[in-house]
Amino acid sequence: VSRGLADGMPGRVHEDASPNDIDGTIAIQGDRVLVAWQLDEGEGVQTAARAFDRVTRTALGTETRVATMREAEPVTGTTWFPHLAPRAAGGFWLAGSRGIEEARGFQVFLQPLDLDGALDGDAIEPLYMADVSESLPTLAVGPDGTHLVWNHEPTDGDGAAYYAGGAADTGALDTSVVTSRDPGVAVDGAGNVFAAHTTGSTFVSLQAVGAADSLVEVTR
Repeated sequence: VSRGLADGMPGRVHEDASPNDIDGTIAIQGDRVLVAWQLDEGEGVQTAARAFDRVTRTALGTETRVATMREAEPVTGTTWFPHLAPRAAGGFWLAGSRGIEEARGFQVFLQPLDLDGALDGDAIEPLYMADVSESLPTLAVGPDGTHLVWNHEPTDGDGAAYYAGGAADTGALDTSVVTSRDPGVAVDGAGNVFAAHTTGSTFVSLQAVGAADSLVEVTR
């Protein structure tokens, strides 16, 4: 995050060099570029975001600390594994994982942000479940909506990768399991969704995601 975005753009996203800034993610919506990253100041890990103008290649204000919302209240504590994507309704989606005390673990979320990276409503929890640690969310946006995959690891039992897709702007996400772990997701212009994920410890599988509850293996 502390090195150049592109030719002619600022070389440092976060001007304060004292925190440990890692895991940068970027998304573009029209002429707005939003960068988010994981920020560690020694008292917990947070997510920060900063907006840039794509045309003038200038920063728009300073960074914003993203304190996600849950039941109209800000969530404090660790927020990490950020991943950005543009929203169909304008602005951006921030996916990540946040510590929820009552869940006794980390839960993946989708937080709507405006064009400047500020909060734009409550976060969506695609699969809230206590005693589970969720991590490594990845987003892709297609013509039919937003598609999200992530790791889902119960305290007792085997972990798996999960997929959620659908009209995230209305909160209507259908969720299903993509067996294995450490997933990535992509969607083409026709709305076909593909997930790649680690299977066992020896190979990566590529699967075509059909209906939200069915997966077809392509190759491995």
